Amino acid sequence: MEGGVCNRDNDLSGCNTNNDPSICTGDKDYNIYFCGSIRGGRQDAPLYNRIVCELQKIGNVLTYHVGLLEVFASEKHMTHAEIYQRDKDWMDNSQVVIAECSQASHGVGFEIAYCMNLGLPILCLFKEDCRASAMVAGCPDVQCLFYSSEDEAIEKAIEFAKNHH
Repeated sequence: MEGGVCNRDNDLSGCNTNNDPSICTGDKDYNIYFCGSIRGGRQDAPLYNRIVCELQKIGNVLTYHVGLLEVFASEKHMTHAEIYQRDKDWMDNSQVVIAECSQASHGVGFEIAYCMNLGLPILCLFKEDCRASAMVAGCPDVQCLFYSSEDEAIEKAIEFAKNHH
């Protein structure tokens, strides 16, 4: 699966024909890597979807699939090695990283560390009442912001993406 193409049957209610997570209406040469928990828990998938839909208006969210309800369906025929290589290639070709980190996830932590080593600007969003990882929140190379509402999280993601474009 390539960034920018998805099965609309997997879309969440937060996106409609004007706000589809698979459609980039922004700068197609500005690659955004969005991180959110997949195997660590999917309770925040509707928020991921909303964030991705808004970021697609700014640039090309390579990892739009993170916001799909059926994210596992998109990867069911892929090996762990294939998923790793695909995601690594996407990270290598991104200009900015935005991660929703409220749900603990080994994968998101790995992605943040990998992108940090690439020197990419990284924003980590946490719910206000979340116990953030000290390794992430204490890292001087990562900008961490806490939010009290989903709308605030989306605003912060949009602002960060625009400021690093």
